[in-house]
Amino acid sequence: MPTYCYEKPDGTIIELIMTISEMEEFDKKPVHEGVTLKRRVDVEMSGFNMANDVWRAGLVSESAACHPSNIPEYKAMAEKKGVPTNYDKWGRPTFTSRGHRAKYLKAFGLNDRNGGYGDG
Repeated sequence: MPTYCYEKPDGTIIELIMTISEMEEFDKKPVHEGVTLKRRVDVEMSGFNMANDVWRAGLVSESAACHPSNIPEYKAMAEKKGVPTNYDKWGRPTFTSRGHRAKYLKAFGLNDRNGGYGDG
């Protein structure tokens, strides 16, 4: 099923998976969990992970995550390695740019075989 991107009033982008007919019906009254949403076709077309809005909000990484109990330790390590990084409550690092992501992965000895051209 297709994935459609919508923006909340606070600027957060969310993805909703639904059929085309469900999307057409939803777009008549785009309310999700009590919040009116705005369709973001530009984000859908650009690829959600590469949209500027995502970098502005921060891109989180499941693969580079730590256990939530280790967040203070990993924050300190990232700071010491020269790549200050915030973590969400699940231990996922939040990257602010492609360069930040590349420096973080290198500092922690991680790699992304499918990383984009021009990262870091």
